[in-house]
Order: sequence, then structure tokens, then C-alpha cells
Amino acid sequence: MALLWAEVAYAEPPRLAAYPEGVRFDLRTGRFLVPGREGESPDPSRYALPARPLRLTGVGDEVVAFQVVVSGGAGTHSIQWNASPGPDGQPSRVVPTIHDERGIEVDVASASPFVHSLGPGRYPDPLVPTTTVAVPYAQGIAVLWIDLYVPPGTASGVHQANLDVGGTSLPVELKVLDLTLPKEDVARLGAVNFGSVLARWRRGTERPWLQLAHAHLLSVEVLRPVPERNADGEVDWQTWADRFAPYVEGTAFTSSTGYVGPRAGQPIGRAVIPLTDWWPNPATPAGLPSDKAAWSAALRTFEQVVAARGWRTLPNATQWILFINSLDEPKSEGVLQSLAAYRTLIEAAQLQHRDWVWFRVDGNFGQPIDGYDALTQAELLGPVVDLWNVHGAPYTIPFELLEHRRADRKEQVTFYASNSSGEPAVPPLVIDAALTGARAWGWIVARYGWDGALNWEVDLREGCVEQPLCSPGRTMNLDATLIYRGHEVGAAYDRPIASMRLKALRRGAQDAQLLKMLAARDPEAARRLTQLMVPRALGDRVPETGAGAWSIDPFDWDRARNAILDSLNTGDTISFDGVRQDQGPRWWVLQRLWPLGAGAALAVVAVVLGRLWRLRRRFLRPK
Repeated sequence: MALLWAEVAYAEPPRLAAYPEGVRFDLRTGRFLVPGREGESPDPSRYALPARPLRLTGVGDEVVAFQVVVSGGAGTHSIQWNASPGPDGQPSRVVPTIHDERGIEVDVASASPFVHSLGPGRYPDPLVPTTTVAVPYAQGIAVLWIDLYVPPGTASGVHQANLDVGGTSLPVELKVLDLTLPKEDVARLGAVNFGSVLARWRRGTERPWLQLAHAHLLSVEVLRPVPERNADGEVDWQTWADRFAPYVEGTAFTSSTGYVGPRAGQPIGRAVIPLTDWWPNPATPAGLPSDKAAWSAALRTFEQVVAARGWRTLPNATQWILFINSLDEPKSEGVLQSLAAYRTLIEAAQLQHRDWVWFRVDGNFGQPIDGYDALTQAELLGPVVDLWNVHGAPYTIPFELLEHRRADRKEQVTFYASNSSGEPAVPPLVIDAALTGARAWGWIVARYGWDGALNWEVDLREGCVEQPLCSPGRTMNLDATLIYRGHEVGAAYDRPIASMRLKALRRGAQDAQLLKMLAARDPEAARRLTQLMVPRALGDRVPETGAGAWSIDPFDWDRARNAILDSLNTGDTISFDGVRQDQGPRWWVLQRLWPLGAGAALAVVAVVLGRLWRLRRRFLRPK
């Protein structure tokens, strides 16, 4: 029997109410933090889960999550998870992790035309592992987040447990299906880090952060741990490779290192090659290496090191990104020409396998550069670019052009979120936007077949908990904080603490894995389901402003997932009836109804013309 417990005295038993992972409550007022359409206020009781017992379904290598609102019985209560033997009579292998939802005070709503904020409030977001929960006085609430990880090989059937909080029990039944998620990084979700993880890298304390990200199916693109030089001034590639090896070989994500979670033993999805304009030699003012021959030679050596280590041929091998950050979001012709010049530098390296080095350009489209529209930029940069990373706003995504180049030239596309991106192109990741938006990221990738999505930062800097508007521009609440620093949220110093938004991104990435399994059996059903949940996004015929067309109803997403599981488990065809109940924003409703309205109008015109024709014949008939 698995047991998590702590002994703390309390006055009276609390009340427990279960909710899905896609809802939130204001921890100060109890206000329901789920948006409605056109001013509607959803009823929180609609989202309460039947809890006698609470029934959940999961598959191998999946994390299934739910929340429990704890009310009444003010004081501190102990928490116990009492698991019965599994369906095979052995101790259940399901791994529970119980978190206390800590609050972030948002005094000023995110201010952007691309963000639909839920307003000020005390938002639950940092999830601190716990064995106790403190219920405040004055009719306050506390909320627990429970992760149930199903390791591969867990016995199929119903796993039973009781969640006990201060003497009040919540029975839980997790039905494990005889299915296992693929080990592949399907959604390819990631986040950049511009310094804090690199600082930990230099101290040797980065591993817990990268393990937490990996457990949530997120690659952290650390900019940029470059090799050191030895006493002779030569680049020490071997020491660098030794340092990087646990992450690109997957050994950092095994039980021997304390790792528990999805994709155990698998390499990180993406990593940034250490070469840039300023390494291994200083950069020129144009953003090019001052010694071009040395730069190309270093790239060739890098390939040789990777080949010698066997990294390129590993299953689900890390994808290596060549990214020149100083030329990010180019705003002049000179910068565009510098980006194009890297083609010659890469060709001079004479790589044996050019296809495993992906040169990425970020945010070039939509920049106001005279003489360079989207097509002109694509033609200039296309010969060097392998991966277009487009800014997530309608005006910066030349959707039809990119789809043509994906089909015709096999170029890949991803999108990124910044402090100037958002709806209706991509869901913003600010703390005060709908939580379901983060789940939609994986679905958008699956819907359009793009090569992943990237947030512009994972851990911006110290002090963002106290000042959520901490990113440049001071208009977005915690858009650059997906993992918290423990000492800022009541946990150990610099311990990485997951956010609820990180959990929602993981849920969407897991959904993308399920969709891949469904597409292997019934590609048409997978296509229809993704189009139902995400009818429009990115630059796909979306307006310049307005809410996103993806569903904002947490139950819609759960019904879609359940439909996939039912189909995979039984082999039956998916029934789409009732899966999505959110009708979407007004612009999408009108766009969807336009063909029907136009058809009806044409039918009316045809009837009127027919009647006029008959009248004409009657009046012109010879007397």
C-alpha cells in the first residue's frame, strides 16, 4: 500500500470537491476563473466531478490530473493517499504527487489587444508538492492538484485509492487501458532560456530544472552553454560533450537520477548548437563571425563530435537548432542579408549530414522592411532556412505562403509566443488568460502539422512573483515564467516548481500523442477532431483581433480526449456529437454560418426570379 502522510492536528473535517484540471478558483475570493463567451459567466457547479468515486481513465506513460477544492474546517490538515493493490494483485504502480496550489496576486490585468484577461485576482499557479494543506478562515478555500503518473507496463484495469484530507475521504478509481503513449516528442513544445538556466548550468545545478521540464514534455532551449577553451586556446569539445551527454542521451531522465515521469530515458526534444555570431570568435557589427573559416570549421567539428558520440542515430534523437539570436526579429535589409549569408558559412563546413542541423529564423515575417514583403523574404532566406519560427500574431504569419513552402520545399514551421503575440492566432500563456489555452498549444501543432511551438522564456528573472508584470513592456502577467523558483513561492531555495500553465501545456502535448495514435488507425477521425477543437488558428483566415476559435470549455477538451481513448480502446469509430459545446467567438460563428446564409440567400433569389419569370410568361401570353 502506497502512503503519503503527515500528522497535523485540526479542529473539524474539511469538505472536498473534485474538479478537472482545466478550471481555476481565485484563492482570495473563490471566484470561478473560467471564461465565458460574450459576457457569460459559467456556473462552477457545472464543472464539479462526481466523486463517489471519482472515476478517471489513463494509459501507460501518461499523467492524469485532477483538482480538489478543500473548504470548511479551517486549519492545517494532513493528506494521505492510500492505494489498494492493483488489478493484478500487486502493489499499484500508479505514482501520485499531491501539490498545494499557491496564489499569485495579479493587481493589474494583462494589457494587450491579443490577450483576453480574466481580470485581477489571486491566481493559483505555483504547484508546491505537499503532505499538508492549510484551509484559511473566513470561509476561504484551499486547492490541491493531484498528478497520477501511469508508468509503462502498469497493469491494465481499475486502480483504486482513497485521498484522505483531514479525515475526509475521496475515493478515486483510475482505469488504466492497455495502451501506452509513444516515446516520440510529438508536440515538440519548448521554451527559451536567456540566462538563468545557463547560470545554473555553470554552477552544476540545472538538472532538476531540465528534469521538471522533460517530465512536462517541454524542451528548454538554453542560450547558450558554449565549450571552454583549454590552456592552449583550443576548444574543449569533449568536456562540453560530457556535460551535455545526459540530456541528449536521456540518462538524466532515468530512475537512477531520481527521475519519475513520461519519456523516461529519452533525449531532450531540441537543443541549440553552441555556435553563434559571437562564438567561437567575436562577432562583426553585421552579426556575422569575424573569422568565417574558423566558424565553419567549428561547425564541422561539432558534427564530428555528435557522430562519435552516436547522438544522431539514437531513437528520438535530439534535434539540433542553429540559431543566431542577435539577428532575431530582423528589422532592416542588412539583418536579412546577414541571415542569408549563413548559407555560405554552413556550406563551407561541408557537413556529412546537413539535414540534422536546422537553421532557424525567428520572427522575420511581419517586420516593416522596405522592399521586403513576406514572399521576398522567403525567397531570400529560403536557401538557408530549415525552420521558420513565426511570431504568434495574425499579422506576422503569412499562412498560405508557409503552407505552400512546407508542401513544395519541405521547409518546416513552428510558432512562438512573445509579449506581443496572442489571440486569435495562438493562445497567450499569461497567468490571467484562460488555462485551456495552454492545452490548445499541442492541438494547434497537431491540427496544422507544424513542427512544434515555443514560448519566449521559461524563467525570466528573480522577483516576478511579487511583480507579475515583469517582462519587457510591463504589460503581460508572467508570460515568461512557466517554472517558479522555489524560494519565491514558499519552497526550498531555487527548487523548480511547476506552474498550472506548464501542466496544461503537458496535457495538450499528451493529447497530441493520443492524436498521433488515433491518426495511425483513423487519420480522418483525427483530422476532424482537431478541426472541431481548433477550427482556426495561426494565420488561417483569422481576423486581426478577437478571441481565439479554439474551445475555452475545459469539459470540451476532456470529452475530446475521452473520445480518442474510447476509439483506441474499442476500435469503434469516433462519435463527434456533443464533444464540443462551446460555440466559439462571434467572428467564427459568423464565418461558419456565412456559407449557409449565402446559400439561403441564393435560394430566395432563385425563388423570386422563378416567380417573376412565371408572371412574365403569364402577362406576355397572347390574348
